Amino acid sequence: MNQNLCYFCMSDYFNRKKIPMMQKILILACTLCLSIHVSTAQNIEGTFKNGSDSLALSGGKATFCLSGFGALFTQVVGEGAYEHFNDYLLIHTSDYSKEKTTVDTEATAKKDTILIQIYSLEGYALDGVLAEMLGSSGKTIGSSLSNNSGAITLPENDKIRRIRILNMGYDGIEFDFQPKKTYTVKMVKNDIIENQTVVLRVKPIDEDILSVLFLSEDFNPGKDRDKALEKLIRQAEKKNLLDKRLRREYVPIYGRQSR
Repeated sequence: MNQNLCYFCMSDYFNRKKIPMMQKILILACTLCLSIHVSTAQNIEGTFKNGSDSLALSGGKATFCLSGFGALFTQVVGEGAYEHFNDYLLIHTSDYSKEKTTVDTEATAKKDTILIQIYSLEGYALDGVLAEMLGSSGKTIGSSLSNNSGAITLPENDKIRRIRILNMGYDGIEFDFQPKKTYTVKMVKNDIIENQTVVLRVKPIDEDILSVLFLSEDFNPGKDRDKALEKLIRQAEKKNLLDKRLRREYVPIYGRQSR
């Protein structure tokens, strides 16, 4: 029902029942607050931004880029189907569709060493990048850091099965080890979350502002999802995590600027 029509009907009802003025004011105020709450709760879809942070919800799919929650100093990004209930947003991330860290191999004549070259997406050498050598059980059997030229040189080992590359603030990668190969890794900034469930607490402040608190990047609900979510809230409160306030973006119409 149209809100103006609703208020008109209520006013007419008050007059016929001769309800005291103070009671009229209280009832109308409560009705207005309730209508605002319902309106904002139902209008969760849209694109919300604050600086480099963003959350877009449309057609049952969410994409996000968030940073700065407690120990979460790097930006995390992801996309996938979402569930929204109460104050929780559960994003079931899928394979990321944008740029990710890649590795290329090239044949080499060297038999006794492994060369790994690490670059940024822009082509700059990255130093201090961790390379881990993994055995058949998945355990680390050796590791090393890249030098100023972005290079890592390791003695070849018959026990190596996979190589894992990690760097704070960048998308990591893990790949099969191939003898007599050199590896060129191009790293993409941001921590990409894939095939995990991300949990956000979202609260509309008004029709334009959304409060967002990052609770988990790998949620396991166990047997009782509600209790597991409540536990995440308690943990966030214990850590004194602060929410972010993201503002809704409006698509310009007929050349008008978004507000």
